[in-house]
Amino acid sequence: MPLSETTLLEVAGDLVYARGEDYVRYVRGLRTTAFKAYASIQAKNVYTVELDWSGPLPDGSCTCRHHADGNFCKHLVATGLAAIDTGRVAVDDTASSTAEAALEAAVQAMDVDELRELVMTLAQRDGGVRRLLEIRATTASGNDAQAKAELEAYVRNTLAFRGLSITDVPLRSRKRPVTCSTNSRTTSIVGPPKSRGRRCCAH
Repeated sequence: MPLSETTLLEVAGDLVYARGEDYVRYVRGLRTTAFKAYASIQAKNVYTVELDWSGPLPDGSCTCRHHADGNFCKHLVATGLAAIDTGRVAVDDTASSTAEAALEAAVQAMDVDELRELVMTLAQRDGGVRRLLEIRATTASGNDAQAKAELEAYVRNTLAFRGLSITDVPLRSRKRPVTCSTNSRTTSIVGPPKSRGRRCCAH
């Protein structure tokens, strides 16, 4: 079936999925076919990854200890997200569209103070968000040329972490899967399902 953020989240669980998002920048040598992706993860250690989404849910292999213990590891998640980001693999747009609609509804329901608090929290936790806000502040000051140069530098540096250039990126954005609260295995529309995966690996 098509690869999607939702299916990766389902097999990994929210904790491992979140760590996989952080590891996308360490994906190197990514190769994709119709139903597989091959890469190495080069962070503190180097791991070889093969992701297969030809079945009902994504599966694969990784040379890390967490996968050897029978778990769907963060390295498999990172490889899957990197493959989706290339725009070269078939993805499940239906699930993504549903998640986007739920997320938009949640944001629309928030008042200005809640949105302001959320943005400040994100800026404190994520250097990328903070940098984009700083660029926006520069634009508001009237220095468009400086803001444009800073934004281009930010985008190029971000892509360089993933071994890409600006011409490799499709004109689409990836949003984290969101589910609605229906039973004990899912959570609210403003976050991913909780406690669905195994314990997160510590390596």
